[in-house]
Amino acid sequence: MSTQNRDLCLSLLRCETEEDVVALLQSKGLWDDRSLWRPYGDISNNRGIVGNQQSSPVAALVEKLVNSIDAVLIAECLRHGIDPASPNAPQTMQVAVEHLLGVRDGRIQNLDAGSRTRYAERIHLVACGTKDQPSYLIIDDGEGQTPDDFPETLLSLLLENKTAIPFVQGKFNMGGTGVLQFAGTHSFQLVISKRQPDLPSGPSPRHRHWGFTLLRRLDPGPSQPQTMYVYLAPGGQVPSFEADDLPVLPGRYPEVYVGGIAAGTCIKLWNYKFPGRLKTLATLDLRYALERHLQDPALPIRIHERRSGYRAHFYDTTMSGLCSVLADDKTRIEPGLDTGGPMEVAGAGAVHIRVVVLKEPEEEKHTGSERYAGGVFFNVNGQLHSELGSDFISRRTRYDYIAKDMIVIVDCTALPRRVREDLFLASRDRMRQCQERISLEDAVVEYIKDHQGLRELNARRRQARLATRREEDASAVIQALIRADPTLAALLGKGQKVKVP
Repeated sequence: MSTQNRDLCLSLLRCETEEDVVALLQSKGLWDDRSLWRPYGDISNNRGIVGNQQSSPVAALVEKLVNSIDAVLIAECLRHGIDPASPNAPQTMQVAVEHLLGVRDGRIQNLDAGSRTRYAERIHLVACGTKDQPSYLIIDDGEGQTPDDFPETLLSLLLENKTAIPFVQGKFNMGGTGVLQFAGTHSFQLVISKRQPDLPSGPSPRHRHWGFTLLRRLDPGPSQPQTMYVYLAPGGQVPSFEADDLPVLPGRYPEVYVGGIAAGTCIKLWNYKFPGRLKTLATLDLRYALERHLQDPALPIRIHERRSGYRAHFYDTTMSGLCSVLADDKTRIEPGLDTGGPMEVAGAGAVHIRVVVLKEPEEEKHTGSERYAGGVFFNVNGQLHSELGSDFISRRTRYDYIAKDMIVIVDCTALPRRVREDLFLASRDRMRQCQERISLEDAVVEYIKDHQGLRELNARRRQARLATRREEDASAVIQALIRADPTLAALLGKGQKVKVP
């Protein structure tokens, strides 16, 4: 049975489309027999939980990456001989990164590019499948889980698995389900995991086995009035097998399943519903989108493009978040306009605000501006929880000439827990319409409006824009006269733009 399970696991892993998965399950007699499938979270009515997660496919995918970051930090805490839920454990994510991983100040932006890449080798995001129907692998060398622990960990809902661990992000035990809404037609998600051998585990005889299962969406049936999410569990148990390692890591482009991992967790999603732009080369547009949603991650992520048919300068890159991008590209920032500090919000608590204004890009290089799109970003532990576009800045401050280039990062990590709970939805992608939000937005606006440097830069850009417009208007008038008067055109010469003093 162990060999059969291993073959099934590897066959599922190497399926590149939903159709391949369905065909494999049908050939094994696993597709139509509902008795082989167990409700996700052991909750039959789990559609309401899954359906109330992130509204963006990027934000949903970020939840998976955040879970991987949590798993790595928990593993390192256990390796240090510390109970993650004890008072001796790091009390914040930043402290955990500093003390457990040795990163100065707990900020990966303080690392050089080579060091970031070494840390990023602990969490991989691999684009596979096809260009039109991309699939994604998320692989980490975190704590991993035994097959018997799957129902209470990787396949659980609304349990208090990490509630008592102060330095992790995932608290609600449901955010990882957000990807199911975007995972093709059948919401397939392959889950493979093995407990790290040097970490404590339960007394299960399968504590050194690989466990695996497949999640799917079941349409309503005669005995099931609503859509339900289930996972493969013949006999009520997660299948398992013994193996020293598993070939899940990518090789050289376009090789996918080459390198082995000895333990950890691997997730695969098929036919992920990204909008067209994000289906392109994963090391470019998808990386930029992730930088926007994970602006200051606890750990960097290694991104690999492995779909055939691309020609690119590089197929692997490290995603370190927007804060690291800004730290690496200071020449793009207006002099003296990377500013900020602690800010007290009436009725809410203390936050940290950072305001960065980027230089106006040259016209011919403007295509990359989406990487540096302006706006107000509200973060908790480096993860975007809500945002307001640059139109909010221009509307509330009248800084029309710098709003699109202004990045305002509001770190809300230090707010009291109850305030954060009232302010941000559990899906971590938007804020409630509440008094705390009004106070927070007003405080941000006042900070920006009172900043002398921002006022002066907006005025300078306004004057430059008006001068350019006057020159363009005068030039247009003269060009129109030349086109209407052949004599004048012959005098001034053809094919040359008249320079207006």
